[in-house]
Amino acid sequence: MDSRAQLIDRVNALHDEGEHQKIIALIEQLPPSSMGYELTCLLARAYINYAQPYMDSFSEHINRAAELLRSVEAEGLSDPLWYYRIGSALYWLDQEESALTYLEQCVAMDPSNAYAPELIEQCKRALDRRRIVRPVDFARLVSYFEEKDYTYEVEDGRLHTGFTHGFFIFSIANDGTDLCMWSAVREEVSMELRSRLLQGCNDWNSSTTWPKVYVATLDDGRQRLCAEQFTIIRLGMTDAQLFDNIDRFISAAEAFFKDQIERVPALGGTAE
Repeated sequence: MDSRAQLIDRVNALHDEGEHQKIIALIEQLPPSSMGYELTCLLARAYINYAQPYMDSFSEHINRAAELLRSVEAEGLSDPLWYYRIGSALYWLDQEESALTYLEQCVAMDPSNAYAPELIEQCKRALDRRRIVRPVDFARLVSYFEEKDYTYEVEDGRLHTGFTHGFFIFSIANDGTDLCMWSAVREEVSMELRSRLLQGCNDWNSSTTWPKVYVATLDDGRQRLCAEQFTIIRLGMTDAQLFDNIDRFISAAEAFFKDQIERVPALGGTAE
């Protein structure tokens, strides 16, 4: 067995063990001119498998895989695995329309591919999420939290949940015309801190479009820092639009709360 065949066997063994980072290190120590078609494709496969959505470098790794595959496109056009791999890379880059073309070609050339059909369905679902406008009801609101696997409770037609810095309430309001998103810092503070909280809200509201933030005075005089946003839904939304609105509200409210807790430590439970 020659050294290249041994290297490919070693790469495939590492792949079976899930050691994708080791594969990248092993292949990338070779001069690029000596890699050839098969090792280039195996390196691209390793980048796709190594990349995880939680990584800051996720898109960079997937783009690297796509570049590698395009560099051997002339040979890949006769290889169904090449179509599958570049289709996978494009799917993870949110280029589902292009991905679909490659994945369907993979299946046409190799109907026995066990993975391409599922990825094709995922592409179609992703495209539908961006294209199909549907009425927004409470069930669709709940579906966001189900898909994200977030913990939540439903009470009186409102969805309650919590994140790092605040608790959140979501509902369909005004006879179904608005999505109401509300949140507040977990800790309430004394009236003496109201002016500092108001200044933080004024700074945010003057420089940021959404969400609106404000200070609420409770019955006992304690001060609660809140964020709120109403989004018009009477004309319906795609899943992507709905989910993006919820995502942005949560991330923006959490960012605001984090900043204010740093400015006013009592909001984080620190003694005043």
